[in-house]
Amino acid sequence: MPKETDTPFTTKQDGQEKTRSRILSVAALLFAEKGFEGTSVRMICAKAGVNVSLVNYYFKSKELLYFEVHKLMNLHLTKQMPWVNGEPEPVGSLDEWEARLQGIISGILKVHLTKDKYSVCRRRLFSQELSRPSKCLPMLIEYFYNPFRAYLERFFRLACPDFSETRLNMMIVFLMNQVMGFLRLVPPWDAIICPSGLAFDEWLSSATSLLAHMLRRELEEELKDVRG
Repeated sequence: MPKETDTPFTTKQDGQEKTRSRILSVAALLFAEKGFEGTSVRMICAKAGVNVSLVNYYFKSKELLYFEVHKLMNLHLTKQMPWVNGEPEPVGSLDEWEARLQGIISGILKVHLTKDKYSVCRRRLFSQELSRPSKCLPMLIEYFYNPFRAYLERFFRLACPDFSETRLNMMIVFLMNQVMGFLRLVPPWDAIICPSGLAFDEWLSSATSLLAHMLRRELEEELKDVRG
């Protein structure tokens, strides 16, 4: 698995900012483990080693602290995938299109499926929002779902500018559902999907190759229809 890097709450500042970051870091892990309802301000402060009054001082309420955790998690994710907001480069053949699509899927999963505690934390929070949406769900849609979906549409149209809206939507929704299904993998399910005897890169290559090839087959059918 890829190694842990910087965290969503990394700060170069001292004093108050370090305290605020520590509260956020602890809160994220507890919210991910126990859920919003199962986590109390006292639990967060006890684990962070700070006075309860500091949560009110920095965040006003548990609800706003929860919102801030999601905000920083999503901003951190955006920084790890800057290409999502760019324009895909042209492709010269279906083989190149398929290989590029596999790279796109692989890039998304590599960012999300690391085993460091904050990646697992993000997946748990993500899964909670899909199962029991809170006021944070629109932020998840804004930072991840909408940009990724828009990028996929631009990429798919490189191979077929005259894509029918029905088939294009079907292919994108299929791929998004598959990717989002992987993003919900948290221990122990991640180990079941990616067995210990199989290297992560090997599993990732097989899984993304299968998805890319399935979508290529759909693209080929669309090209036949467009060309008559």
